[in-house]
This record gives sequence, C-alpha cells and structure tokens, in this order.
Amino acid sequence: MSSIFFVVYSVCVVFIFDCVNTTFGKPFATIEAEQNLICPKIVTREEWRARVVTNYKLLDISPTPYVVVHHGGIKHYCFNENACSEIVRSYQNLHMDERGWIDIGYNFVIGEDGNVYEGRGWNFIGAHAPGFNTQSIGISIIGDFTKRLPNKAALKALNSLIKCGVTIGKIQRDYKLIGHRQTRETECPGTSFYEYIQKLPNWTNKVTPIYDRQQIKRERYISLAGNPSI
Repeated sequence: MSSIFFVVYSVCVVFIFDCVNTTFGKPFATIEAEQNLICPKIVTREEWRARVVTNYKLLDISPTPYVVVHHGGIKHYCFNENACSEIVRSYQNLHMDERGWIDIGYNFVIGEDGNVYEGRGWNFIGAHAPGFNTQSIGISIIGDFTKRLPNKAALKALNSLIKCGVTIGKIQRDYKLIGHRQTRETECPGTSFYEYIQKLPNWTNKVTPIYDRQQIKRERYISLAGNPSI
C-alpha cells in the first residue's frame, strides 16, 4: 500500500513541478533546448571587450514587430573572432566618439566568421533606423555589400538570430523584415544584400511604424539628445 502511495505521490510531484517550470506553456528545459538548437553563437560584450555603458532605455514594444537589416558600409571584413571583435569595437568607437551616441547603435552585429556580436541586445532601444528604434531589432553585417552578398556563414547567422529572437519571445512571430534604406535616405544595406533581403519570407514594402504620441516625443527627445538613428 505504501509503495503504491509513493508512486502516485511521485507522479503528482513531477506533474506539479513540470507545470510550475513553464513559460507560455513550455517547460523551461524545452525553451533552453530550442535556444541551443536554433540560436547562433552570440559573442558577449565582455568577450569582444566593449566599452561599459549603463544608461540604456528599454524598448517601447517587445516582442518587436520589426527587424531592420544593415551592413557596416565600410570595406572592412573579418573571418575570425579576433578580427571581427576589433571591427565591432571600431563601430562602437565611431558611434560614441564621433556621433555622440551612448553606445554602438545596433542591437547585434554579425561577422563573416558566422558569429553574432552582442550590441545593445534584445531589450534596449538602438540607434539605427529613424522611426523604428523603439520597436525593432537592428542587425548589421560587417562589411560593404553593395556588389556582393555576405558569405553563407553570415547569412546563416542572420536567419538563425531572427529565429532565435522569435523562439525566446523577443521578436513577434509575424514580424516584418525591412532594410535600413526603407527608413531613411541611404544605400544601406547595400544593393546586393538588399536584393537578398527582399526575397526573404517576412520582408515587406509596407513600412508603417506603430506610434503613439509618447513614442513620437521619445524619438524626438532621443534625436535631440544625440542618441538618434543613423
């Protein structure tokens, strides 16, 4: 009798534990496994030796409805972590020292080594696309892609990072994918790369940022404060 009770009790405990340890109906272990399976390698700020920044602003809308794709626009390329880290640091220095922003403008940067480099990350407003900073994840691939595409490793990392963001609830499942040139007058993300982006399933030519009055004031404030969009 006691053995039967112990078995039933154990099943109940397991059932309760599994129910408690869930997020949006999924066990944490399942989410972690999905992240490890889907998410590319993300090199942390500490690992690429970023300058320390603390005064970020949280995104107004999360999960975000938009993903904005960029290229670095400079003919500097990299194919290993050390070289890519050095270029990411140069982006951060440019954005902070010459443009007066609080940090590197992008949420993430990708190298042709196939790694993703953490910029402002999943939770904070970037400075990369006018009108969309408060409601998008900005991703830039290192290099100039006017006349050629990023290599397969970088394109795979881009697609994996977006899938990762959807899986962990940072990007909406029905997100809209756009190029930087759709938000302002610029050649970014380069002619060849933009042609590739237009062929992806979630690309849209119907670009309408979701705004309320508070967000409009906030974007204007960020712009005047020297932490705007590029």
